[in-house]
Amino acid sequence: MKYEGYKLSSNLVSIVAATTTTALFTLGGTQRAIIRKVRAFNHQGANITLQLGYDTNAAIGVWTPVMPDILCLAGMDMAIEENDLPVCGNTPHGFQIDTTANVGFAGVIAAQASAAGAAPNDIEVIIELEIIGM
Repeated sequence: MKYEGYKLSSNLVSIVAATTTTALFTLGGTQRAIIRKVRAFNHQGANITLQLGYDTNAAIGVWTPVMPDILCLAGMDMAIEENDLPVCGNTPHGFQIDTTANVGFAGVIAAQASAAGAAPNDIEVIIELEIIGM
């Protein structure tokens, strides 16, 4: 299915703590978002894995990855283009805010890395999204 929307990019986000949810982009209203590109740079001295996903609306948010782990080689950048990315999110059609208690999604598309540290040992991530609706 081909969607017709407009593209936006997250800011360059620095992940500085391992296995900690780090916000990449926040949706508003009834927008739906599909990740179209992922770029990352691993400043660590070893390979890491990067996960994209979200925390649920539970009192203690539960991390929910939405695609397989992305391997980021030590000291290298990586990019995954639109043709290599599945449509993923909290719905089969991408990310959309869902206020259902405990299992819902507040609209924050996020990432976690298996290892990270304060700059210069951080993991830098930027995503490009296609936004559908207002």
